[in-house]
Amino acid sequence: MFNGNIVFACVHLIAYLYNITSLRKEQPEWFREDLGTLFTWLEQGKINPLVSYRIPLLEAVHAQQLLEKSQAVGKVVLTVS
Repeated sequence: MFNGNIVFACVHLIAYLYNITSLRKEQPEWFREDLGTLFTWLEQGKINPLVSYRIPLLEAVHAQQLLEKSQAVGKVVLTVS
C-alpha cells in the first residue's frame, strides 16, 4: 500500500549466465533436457525465433561475414538443399 511515503523493497535475485557450450560439456543431462524443452516449445509455437537470413550452406562464408559485421538482426540459418 502506498500512502505517499517512498517504499523500498529489496529482493535478492541470483542470475545465472547460460553458456550452451560449457553446459553441454559439464552437464550433458541438463543440456539434453534443455534442448528437448526448446524443441517442444518450438513445435508448440511458444517461442518464435527471428530469422533474418536463410543462406545455403555453400555460402557459409557470407553468413559468417554478416555475423561478424553485426548485419543480422535475428538468426542466420544455413540451409541444406
